[in-house]
Amino acid sequence: RAGSSYFEGFESDMSGWTGISENTVNSWTLGEPPFGFDSDDFGERAWYTDIKTDQTGRAFIEQSSVTSPCFSFQGIQKPMVRLSLYSAFNTNWNDGAVLQYKADSSIEWKNVGDINDGINWYKDHNISGKPGGDKTIGWSTTSRGSGWVTARHSLDELKGKTDVQFL
Repeated sequence: RAGSSYFEGFESDMSGWTGISENTVNSWTLGEPPFGFDSDDFGERAWYTDIKTDQTGRAFIEQSSVTSPCFSFQGIQKPMVRLSLYSAFNTNWNDGAVLQYKADSSIEWKNVGDINDGINWYKDHNISGKPGGDKTIGWSTTSRGSGWVTARHSLDELKGKTDVQFL
């Protein structure tokens, strides 16, 4: 709807968000994170991932994500996304995350933004885990440490688009 906003705190249910994986490992969970999730701005639940290790202590390789329901940006003049992120990536594995979108029935996922555009947006350009596919940019502990950050980015490229989904 024109001029409307959307907020999701995940306190009641998944609200159309789904955890998916490109392989057999998918540690995404909706619930109360075990790593000390504590925020006065939000409730007690969030989507989080807790990558497990095998008997030797090596982490399982995981390419997984959480997908959003579909949105319409018709009639919205200044679309924007604001995320509260808690990162505690393992610097030894050079893990990271990225926000992507697809729109208008496209099958191609595209990164929202690039290095250092937006507020607290991607800071790392050499993530060997390649979050989001073949690119090496995103959020990681190597560039900003761990803990809470609020990130914002304009979505001007999505003005007037329908069937917008985030990953």
